[in-house]
This record gives sequence, C-alpha cells and structure tokens, in this order.
Amino acid sequence: MREKSKFGAFIAKLRTEKGISQSDLCAGLCTKSMLCRFERGEREPEKLMQNRFLTRLGVAPENYENFLYY
Repeated sequence: MREKSKFGAFIAKLRTEKGISQSDLCAGLCTKSMLCRFERGEREPEKLMQNRFLTRLGVAPENYENFLYY
C-alpha cells in the first residue's frame, strides 16, 4: 500500500472510531468532497493539512507513523 493511501485510510478509520463526522473534521480546512478524496487515497493533503487533521483527531503529528503499524 502506498503512503498516500495509508494516510487517508488512517484518518478515515480514526475519524469513524472517534465518532467525528467528515463535516466536523474538515471544517475550516477543506471541503467535505476534498476530505472524501483524501480518505479514498485519490489525493494527498499537504503536510500542514495532514498535521491539522491529525491534531483534530487527537494524534500528535510526530507520532503518526507509530499509529500506522500499531
């Protein structure tokens, strides 16, 4: 699996587990349709946006890789 699709799958899974809607996660960052593209692995968010998504999901951006293999 490519790194791009890993990030999208990760945020989709974590968002669902935490009961956060797509609208809430993307509020002020991007459109809901853009978040859908990220979650499906069709697009890759820039690093700053990745960090903001992770922060909203309660993951410190520097710890993201630790969660991938957990």
